[in-house]
Amino acid sequence: MCLLPMQGMSASAHTALGILTCAIVWWIVKVFPEFVTGLLMCAAFTVFCGVPTETVFSAFSGASWWLLLSAFGISVGVSESGLMKRVTLSVLKLFPASFTGQVTGLLVVGTLTAPFIPSMSAKAAIFAPLVKGICADLGYRDGSRQASGIFLAMLTGLRNPGPLFISASVLGYAFIGLLPDYIQERYSMLQWLVDAFPWFATVSVLNFSALLLVFRPKNEISISRDSLQTKLEAMGPMSGQEKYMLVLSLATIGMWISEGLHGIPSEITAVISLALVVVGKGCSAAALCANINWGSMLFLGIALSLSSVFSYLNIDKWIVDTLAPMLTGLVDKPYALMLAVALFTTVSRFVIVSELAFVNIFIAFTVPLAEQAGINPWVVCLAVYALVNPWFFMYQNPVYMAAHYAAGGTLEKASICTAYCVVYQLICMVGLVVSTFIWLRCGTFYIN
Repeated sequence: MCLLPMQGMSASAHTALGILTCAIVWWIVKVFPEFVTGLLMCAAFTVFCGVPTETVFSAFSGASWWLLLSAFGISVGVSESGLMKRVTLSVLKLFPASFTGQVTGLLVVGTLTAPFIPSMSAKAAIFAPLVKGICADLGYRDGSRQASGIFLAMLTGLRNPGPLFISASVLGYAFIGLLPDYIQERYSMLQWLVDAFPWFATVSVLNFSALLLVFRPKNEISISRDSLQTKLEAMGPMSGQEKYMLVLSLATIGMWISEGLHGIPSEITAVISLALVVVGKGCSAAALCANINWGSMLFLGIALSLSSVFSYLNIDKWIVDTLAPMLTGLVDKPYALMLAVALFTTVSRFVIVSELAFVNIFIAFTVPLAEQAGINPWVVCLAVYALVNPWFFMYQNPVYMAAHYAAGGTLEKASICTAYCVVYQLICMVGLVVSTFIWLRCGTFYIN
């Protein structure tokens, strides 16, 4: 598949973009299973573009893939032990057992857990089976509008607090590390939270309203709390298997939260916990292997490797170098600049798959540009953070993929989620406009 010649881009890079475009079309029309198309794409990168195999499959030796695999395995143990059903029923009791109540609950829980677990993919893999259970108890069939809405409430509930807390994602630490020293000194966790709050508040309110407007059923049905209590009582007291998985899950989360104290990487903690699922009889090895979708794991690894392929071919650098001049003329127009950064981020993420890679490349040239114009580099970082997580296509978003496969791969309808991604990205842009208005009046937008 050919693309129009683009000046400054190598022939191999052109070919790679053509291969990716073809793969996207195949994924959309489902010519083959997703992982089969992905494997053919990887082979084409090597044969036709000269990309080394270790680059094409780089994610399989990286931390993220192993973290996701382990998180899926732990969720299997939680589900097989019966703990997931018990937790689902207990969560349903905390909030009104209705569509509105559960959307509210998922958004609240996502915010409360955000500062403590820096891996959004791990959180998604843990939350998704719970969401599937909630949908089942509410009577929402897989692929229905309501099930998709509940799924998106979970996804955006995990996403919304990201820019609010430095510790909510690895991106927060990346951003603070890329900022000039004098800006880093200014932004403690509290100051970051205060300055990011206008965006978070605006997006949270609009997202909650949009989810109810688009997905709430006309005749909303609530589950009787007595019915929920009856189901819990029918399960009897917690089994030894459930208690073991509860302790293991809490210990794993505790290790993730305290990574900064003990220094053990999250992926190592996850791998050890995965081993302990079987060793401690949380579930059998046969059940663990049978319930992990290995085709999905292949697809995840392939998607995560795309950023390495495009970095090897300098496609990411070409995109930034080509589009950067468009931003230079907007430094004296705050609202236009923020929207331009938002659009640039959204468009670039179709090709630059890795959020972290995009952040490192983009911030490298925007920080000096912002400083030269007297703009606080932090506001540019926040604009990128706010729009860096689209899911128009599954390969763009490892968090979405983690949630999708952990929920069984059929809970939400892809076309519905893609359409809502447009809504959500627009909501995030509105949040930036509102935030810019407040930042200008509070003296945050420009360097003091």
